[in-house]
Amino acid sequence: TAWVARQKAIEAWIQARPESITARVALARYLMDYAWKARGNGYANTVSDAAERLFEERLRQAAGTLKAAASLKAKCPVYWTTVMKVALGLGVTKEQFAHIFQAAVQAYPDYTPIYRQRAVFLLPRWYGEEGEWVSDLTKSADQLGGTKGDILYAQVAWVMRGYSGRKNIFE
Repeated sequence: TAWVARQKAIEAWIQARPESITARVALARYLMDYAWKARGNGYANTVSDAAERLFEERLRQAAGTLKAAASLKAKCPVYWTTVMKVALGLGVTKEQFAHIFQAAVQAYPDYTPIYRQRAVFLLPRWYGEEGEWVSDLTKSADQLGGTKGDILYAQVAWVMRGYSGRKNIFE
């Protein structure tokens, strides 16, 4: 299948360039996408046991790939958002996710997708309470401060509008 061919191509890339963080992140992202393909997009109660097992197995492979990539000399901000997405799928605790988020922000404080992924984690459909992502984002924007903080807030809020049933994101 195309999925298997893609995985083999990425693995060949890793063999050819073993110190490439980009190749490892690409493999982890591929495995994450492949996990979601197995699971499907339905609510948890509609996912078969076999699909759930395959989902978790592939996410664990992605997590292992990312763990191996952490020791590489080269660094990449997409590494962190991928770690965060895999952690979301694996159902880590809020405390575990907060540690990942803090490490990501420490490494790349201006990388907006880190804050967006944190907001997704804090949605009520995942692991947050109603309004939690908004208050968390406000805190992050205030810590960044000034125009940078305002821009961060606006960019994340704009992306998060797709998760709201409201037509007006400012309501």
